[in-house]
Amino acid sequence: MNQSTIASLLLSRPKQAKVIGLGVHALELEQAHQLIKQACITPQFQGFVCATSAHGIIEAQNNEALQSVYKDAFLVTPDGLPLVWVGKSQGLNKMSRVYGPDLMLAILQSSEEKPLRHFLWGANDGVAQKLQEKLQRDYPYLEIVAAVTPPFRALTEQEELDLVEQIRATKPHCFWVGISTPKQDLFMHQFLQKYQKELSFDEHGFVMFGVGAAFDFHLGHLKQAPTWMQKTGLEWLFRMLMEPKRLFNRYVVIVPRFIFGSLKQIILGQNQPLD
Repeated sequence: MNQSTIASLLLSRPKQAKVIGLGVHALELEQAHQLIKQACITPQFQGFVCATSAHGIIEAQNNEALQSVYKDAFLVTPDGLPLVWVGKSQGLNKMSRVYGPDLMLAILQSSEEKPLRHFLWGANDGVAQKLQEKLQRDYPYLEIVAAVTPPFRALTEQEELDLVEQIRATKPHCFWVGISTPKQDLFMHQFLQKYQKELSFDEHGFVMFGVGAAFDFHLGHLKQAPTWMQKTGLEWLFRMLMEPKRLFNRYVVIVPRFIFGSLKQIILGQNQPLD
């Protein structure tokens, strides 16, 4: 019975836009929200959600492991507006931006009507714990079962096993990963593949989310771009100006490569949704 329910859930996902050869689901925030809520309450469901921007798309071009991540994800959501523009150029007019911090907030807030347990894992020292405190002040109904700052490196075998045991003990529906792209995407994929049996719950699903800097945004540690910059696809410029040392080299490569790749896809007659 569970397998047929899971199969039905997977089939209910929308088409994928082809963004420089990679699939990005053509959905809106509310549709993503509903699919994820259903996944969370489906017994034995396991999956992960990648909130993907132009950064992730370009990183994946020469990274076969990252390409496999996006192929295997339950949802690849269009975190950046340029991905939406590509989708709409392919006739996917209901596609809109599904911004990682907004998706996280929507799911947290909906826990009032349908209780879900949440595990926060990521960011710099103390950030996850401070976010837990803030969220539970703002939303007293939230059940946050753990808030953990991971090491700034790959986990050792023992650390992975300890994390698995902590997850099994707390049984979260939602596991929020707040590190950077592509590290968070590669981690979720590898972790779920390696511990598939251990992370299967008979009572509900287990969904991992890569939401990048959402922890810091929700705490106010990082400023969000003005609405007009978000709506015009210039959020990358705002973030680069806020953190030039860290982001200048990234965006000076990503922006032209994304534009070139998108135009090449059109010129070669390959600008259509994936089957």
